[in-house]
Amino acid sequence: MGERQDGAQAVSLGVLGTVLLLMAVPWAQSQQAPAREITKIAGEVYRFRNANHYSVFAVTPAGVFAPDPINADAARWLKAEIAQRFKQPVRYLVYSHDHADHISGGEVFADTAIVVAHENARTTIIGEKRPTAVPQVTFSDRMALELSGTVA
Repeated sequence: MGERQDGAQAVSLGVLGTVLLLMAVPWAQSQQAPAREITKIAGEVYRFRNANHYSVFAVTPAGVFAPDPINADAARWLKAEIAQRFKQPVRYLVYSHDHADHISGGEVFADTAIVVAHENARTTIIGEKRPTAVPQVTFSDRMALELSGTVA
């Protein structure tokens, strides 16, 4: 009888080990850095990819227009890549809206960029204490930004 229990325990431990291993695979995959890349679209316009999130930015002789930073890690990566590849600072950081999954990490660009957003986004960012740089410049309907003759 002791042999049967030992065998059952061994099978149970084997099944438990397999289940734990299978549970660890997605966790390990989620711990990997997200796929990040910069791809030239045309002229001075580039696409930034962070996992399944895409945005575009424009490089000018006077600096870079950049959109939603996504999160602090993505923002640090993008800032370093822009500095290395283009030798330009981000001059304008534009938030598309106030959702944290788009604007988190804005503080990474605070040393060189003017942060721009719709006035309603600024109100929400301040009111809900969103984890990012607060926009210094806002607009109510539309706004054009210009750097070295490039208008965004």
